[in-house]
Amino acid sequence: MERRSFLKNTAGTLAGGLLIPNINFGAQEEIIFGQGKHQYKLIPQWADFGKIPVNDCHEMVMDSKGRLIFNTNELKNNIIICDKKGKFIKSWGTEFPGAHGLTIFNENGEDVLFITDTVRKQVFKMTLDGKLIFKLNAPLDANKYLYDGCYYSPTETTVLPNGDFYVADGYGEQYITIYNHKGEIKSVFGGNGEEDAKFTQCHGIAYDNRDKANPCLLITDRKKHQLKRFSLDGKYLSTIQFSNIWNCRPVVKGENVYMAVLKCSADLDWKDDRIKGSVLILDKNNKAVSAIGSTQPEYKNDKMQQVVQNLDLFQFPHDVCVDDEENLYVTQWNSGKVYPFKFQKVS
Repeated sequence: MERRSFLKNTAGTLAGGLLIPNINFGAQEEIIFGQGKHQYKLIPQWADFGKIPVNDCHEMVMDSKGRLIFNTNELKNNIIICDKKGKFIKSWGTEFPGAHGLTIFNENGEDVLFITDTVRKQVFKMTLDGKLIFKLNAPLDANKYLYDGCYYSPTETTVLPNGDFYVADGYGEQYITIYNHKGEIKSVFGGNGEEDAKFTQCHGIAYDNRDKANPCLLITDRKKHQLKRFSLDGKYLSTIQFSNIWNCRPVVKGENVYMAVLKCSADLDWKDDRIKGSVLILDKNNKAVSAIGSTQPEYKNDKMQQVVQNLDLFQFPHDVCVDDEENLYVTQWNSGKVYPFKFQKVS
């Protein structure tokens, strides 16, 4: 591929001689990531927190004050809060060795966090200052986790406007448990299986209110490269099939859905570090229209074609946060203990 074509189809920023990790084009020029209406430049060294350590940075959210909050399973500081310029504000948390899912919800004018811990196998509702509101263990009262060998490891939550919430057991038995705002079980659906209404890895879940008259749930089935749509009471609606992407949780913003892609591989080989991930953006019709770190998504006969990692930018992207200016922040798992990357929207 010619250099000009390559730059046009990939995207990011090289400034002041600072290079994107693992990328060396030998020139100080701007590269634009993404395609169409979703193009971005990388902000080098955006997050400079000095000696604040991180391990895996799993997920990130923005609070009602415009601050960014991300979690890490580094026990010196599980939660880190900063501003959009990457300035450190504060950190807290030393008790979440498996800090994984992070969801924010404004409850009666106050922001609260839902944290899933895949090591402790619990879900925590916390204030933004780190005070515990309540914690949940495996939902044994739902009569789904009673047999020998049953395993529970929650990966994600999402919250409805009325405070009811859902917990996805993405590393366990693949059930979705519905709770009321008090943390009391209402019902359970899903489970491990190949059927449409079941999952092989329900890694992420999101409340999708783009159709105001018909809000639904978007639930990741990562091993099958899918998003599945369910009604709010847990009835299967439809499947959005992708190609070779191992998609993490869907993030709904405006008319679009954003997803970190752990790896672009039809058959996931965890030992093959040559296969990298990307970020995928879907339009209002749930069609992939832009990618950061891989080739532009294409469809033939309404079927998504395989995307190819064409830039050594990410290792294992795990989540994407979209701020109020449509800039993106990408967190990564097992990627050299890096801080989140920031991509500034340019078109």
